[in-house]
Amino acid sequence: VLPMLWQAAIGQADKFNIPVSSNGRVYVGTYDGRLLGYGPVTPWTVNVPPSGGSGSSFTAVSALATADAWAVGSYRDGGGASAPLSEHWDGLSWNMVVPPKGGVASTFNAVAARAAGDVWAAGSYDDGAGGTWPLLERWLGSGWNVVVPPRSGNGSAFTGITAVGVNDVWAVGWYQAGATRWPLTEHWDGTGWNVVVPPGGGVAGTFDAVSARATGDVWAAGSYDDGAGGTWPLVEHWDGAAWNVVVPPRGGSSSAFTSISERAPGDLWATGWYLAGASRRPLAEHFDGTAWTVLPGITGGASSVFNSVSAVGPSDVWTVGTWFDGSGNANPLSEHWDGLQWSLVLPVRGGVGSGLNGIATIATNDIWAVGSYTDAAGAAHPLGEHHAALP
Repeated sequence: VLPMLWQAAIGQADKFNIPVSSNGRVYVGTYDGRLLGYGPVTPWTVNVPPSGGSGSSFTAVSALATADAWAVGSYRDGGGASAPLSEHWDGLSWNMVVPPKGGVASTFNAVAARAAGDVWAAGSYDDGAGGTWPLLERWLGSGWNVVVPPRSGNGSAFTGITAVGVNDVWAVGWYQAGATRWPLTEHWDGTGWNVVVPPGGGVAGTFDAVSARATGDVWAAGSYDDGAGGTWPLVEHWDGAAWNVVVPPRGGSSSAFTSISERAPGDLWATGWYLAGASRRPLAEHFDGTAWTVLPGITGGASSVFNSVSAVGPSDVWTVGTWFDGSGNANPLSEHWDGLQWSLVLPVRGGVGSGLNGIATIATNDIWAVGSYTDAAGAAHPLGEHHAALP
């Protein structure tokens, strides 16, 4: 008698439904139109990037090819101030490419690689007088160059960037009017950066991410405050002439989007979190060009959030984030959408606490996720993981 190693529900089937095997897996069809496969799953593998200063982390990643990916974030310099961090994957290892610092402290929050010799990084810097301002740098093949964008309000910052073409780049974030933050968008036309004012939401709001596939098809996502203590998702679309609000469903007692990915016109994903009781849960919504569908992710631990999403195809969507155990310890989270449901594809845990902040999909079997982990001494280090999904 063979010992049972594992069992799982397969839905509507009967004993005459004959399984088949191929390439180390067992497949079985069900009456409800699904094909289930059982067997080994390719794991996430860690590719250790260099650490910077006394502590460092990645916030975003953009990939052009298997041997050409960029990750950005920040590190602590000798004086303890934050400085921008960038590293390049050449197919064998991560290599640090030091960008200029900005002000007395600065950080990169987002990166967009348009071509091998054309990469944009966006974030913010502190001027030493209490002001926070947008930071933009461009890689043209031999070094990072600062490109000064307009300032807005009495403070502003970039949190997302996307590049449609050499003369068509969008950066989003927030600007401050008095004590209130509002969504900010700026556009690069090949000559300079120009502020393009989007509608605000509620009594305050910010953009956290942007995605584009064409000059007149740009999407920005974030959140707004309703004035009654609630935070809700904010999505706007640039149609080539103006920004227009496209209202998504709310989730829980509060919710927000932190990432957005447009695969094609009429195929848009936005992810973030929603509040259920006192716990945050992962939120995912899909827009088909007409209506939104809420597709909540699988909750991990005591609470969990999605930080970044990237869509390869209509049945091939990846998102990463962080889940927290009952003691509040952070762990990396990764989930995959197969067209029917979300599945956990657990990444490698790093140090005593870790999380994933950004994801980039090159193809179904070529995916990068970045974030940070904390060592036993309490120092932060950048985390880079690669997933080669089985066909």
